[in-house]
Amino acid sequence: MSTFNRNTLAAALAVSLASLVSAPASASVKVAQSATVESHLFAAELLGGAGTNPNVTLEGVVDFSVTAPDILIGRVDTDGNVTVIVTLTGAEIAPGFAVADITPAAGFGAVSGFTVGTTSFQFTVTPPVTGIVAGSLFSINANALDLTKAVGLRPGGAGVTADLQVINTATNSPLATAPAKVILAAANATETTISDTTSLTVDVAAAIAKKQFVTPSPGTGNQKWAELGTVTFAQADVDGTTLALEVASSTTNPLTSNSAAGNFVFDTAADTAALTLTVPNAAAFTKSNATGTANAGFWAQQAACAVATTIPANGATVQNFVVSGSDPTKFTATVAIDTATGRTYHICGLVNGATAIANQTIGLTAKIDIANSTIGVDPAAVSGDLADIGFNGTVVNVATFNPAGNTTQQSFLRVSNPGSNSGLVTIEGVDDAGVAAPGGDITFTLNPGESVQLDSTVVENGGVTGSGKAITGALGNGTGKWRLVVTGELGEMNVSSLNRNNTTGTVTNLTDFDN
Repeated sequence: MSTFNRNTLAAALAVSLASLVSAPASASVKVAQSATVESHLFAAELLGGAGTNPNVTLEGVVDFSVTAPDILIGRVDTDGNVTVIVTLTGAEIAPGFAVADITPAAGFGAVSGFTVGTTSFQFTVTPPVTGIVAGSLFSINANALDLTKAVGLRPGGAGVTADLQVINTATNSPLATAPAKVILAAANATETTISDTTSLTVDVAAAIAKKQFVTPSPGTGNQKWAELGTVTFAQADVDGTTLALEVASSTTNPLTSNSAAGNFVFDTAADTAALTLTVPNAAAFTKSNATGTANAGFWAQQAACAVATTIPANGATVQNFVVSGSDPTKFTATVAIDTATGRTYHICGLVNGATAIANQTIGLTAKIDIANSTIGVDPAAVSGDLADIGFNGTVVNVATFNPAGNTTQQSFLRVSNPGSNSGLVTIEGVDDAGVAAPGGDITFTLNPGESVQLDSTVVENGGVTGSGKAITGALGNGTGKWRLVVTGELGEMNVSSLNRNNTTGTVTNLTDFDN
């Protein structure tokens, strides 16, 4: 069962002593203060119940503290009594809470006038005769204050709040108020951060042909593995300033766990996180039967990704991703959050070395699963881009290129190298049936400043371009039109796909986009 530690409802009622000392003893001084929340502690254990009716048991003692001269200075009413009203938002008070569960501080009179309703309770206490109190005003046996219908703990809920009012019993005038957040859902006490890799590029060189990654360190060659990014599950600073809230998911009562930090405490034996990778084109990350390829896929591990030729076995610090159902773009894994303060996982990938790696963005969704949480207090899922895979050259997609047999709508491909270095250009083709060009790829070298223009006849049959440059290879005959991918091992490359209507003479630019 998940357990949550919380701060007490502490009222630090600060009053300017100088302004009160100068007041005549017989005068009535208005003292209406805003109380601040101090960092004390109590625990709340989620006992289950339906998702629409979460039940909560509180543990420990809740103190309301007065840390400055008492709010009763200058009072002239007859009895000096104060009435305390506590109102809950986001939950109801369970049966069983009674006057015996409230203890006045030393020197105060007995508690009287106790009433309890669905979402509030109130009582009256008599302050010491001196009217000056520094320290606790009263305490509540929080073990007896149980909550029900705690809808504030449901997903997206605002938590459960307790508003404290201290009023003059005789005049009903306000003396102090202290709104305090009592219980927050786990979503408010954890942080999930997805970080993408700083550099992930695919080598377009002819020898690699977009089948391996370029290593981040220059001169170390190519690799089939890569670190895609990281995901971190951590404690959250719930208020950003004073850590007045502590929560925990362990099944015991961790009243001393991280009490100084006031942060979420993971159950190291049971809390987990569900990870889902979204990979638009996972072909290169799928084990291939091609000669010389290793197995391929994705995995999460606590150590940084390193040289790998196979997928590591599952274990305490490593979990493999598997295809989710029938969707080939979704991969799932479940990892342990095995320290009280959280855990970082590195997401690693291994390609098969036989299939070109697609230019794509891989996404990650991560969702913390609090142990035994059956009432919906788990944090919401967090999604983000994990890896943006690009190329170390220029890649241009040409969506439409007519076949040589279409003599009316004739297609031309113009490729230019505006840079200062020579480089190899490769043209791949896929026909309307989704079949790769039967003749294979076309290649040629472009010198600095050089341009070539290929018509559909040269693209399908090979030969010499309109500018007189011989090309290597030809696509052959396909079904319908062609979709081309033009890859240049160049820093810059311009590609235009032109269509000429030989009847009207109209020329249309059909170039798609640069990757």
